[in-house]
Amino acid sequence: ASLGWETYEQYALWQQNSADELSFDCVLPMVPKLSASRHSEALTSVLLLIRQERPTAELLKHLMAREINLEDRFVSSCLVNWMHEYEDKLGDLLSNHLNKAASSSSVKTDAGSKRKRGSQNMRDGVLSHSAELTLSHLDQLRQTCTQYDFFEQRGIQTALQQVRHSCTESQKKKFMDLFALADSDSEDETPPVKSSKSGSVLGKGGDRGSGSGSGGGGKSNSNN
Repeated sequence: ASLGWETYEQYALWQQNSADELSFDCVLPMVPKLSASRHSEALTSVLLLIRQERPTAELLKHLMAREINLEDRFVSSCLVNWMHEYEDKLGDLLSNHLNKAASSSSVKTDAGSKRKRGSQNMRDGVLSHSAELTLSHLDQLRQTCTQYDFFEQRGIQTALQQVRHSCTESQKKKFMDLFALADSDSEDETPPVKSSKSGSVLGKGGDRGSGSGSGGGGKSNSNN
């Protein structure tokens, strides 16, 4: 009911709640439901509360359940704030959340493939709504934050590579730039392998070259 109050009344209510040390667990269910356009006062107050909290799997689950809105930067603001102090922990939580969502997609795909073998949709993959929302929030974070080192964490890259297998072609195209960050690590590891192989080939070629050179020298002596 307080969401319809005047702005100053809502801020006064949230200040009172903060003074009374309202349990944050009471606020969590509101996170996915508050609208950035219609509930800006409440959303701002909740954002201030979240910034005082440490990232947890439960809190992240409610954040990732928010529907995507290009003008709503609530989730990315929370994530960027946590990245400064809890970068590694946040990376682990996000990768675990994405892995669970991808596993859910995989289960649905396996169940559907039993009913519709050979279906094109099954070959393309089935991505759960939860997984797609998480990808959307990560993609929004990618656009908001220039700290790309965060996406280079092994857990996040592995999770992105895994969930990509459950995406349709249109979803792969939609999150193309995000998935490209997951390929950066493997691309960095590729050159040493290639150089090693090319080195062995050059070594063989070098042996052949020295052999032909000595052979050529032999022919030259024989002519003389």
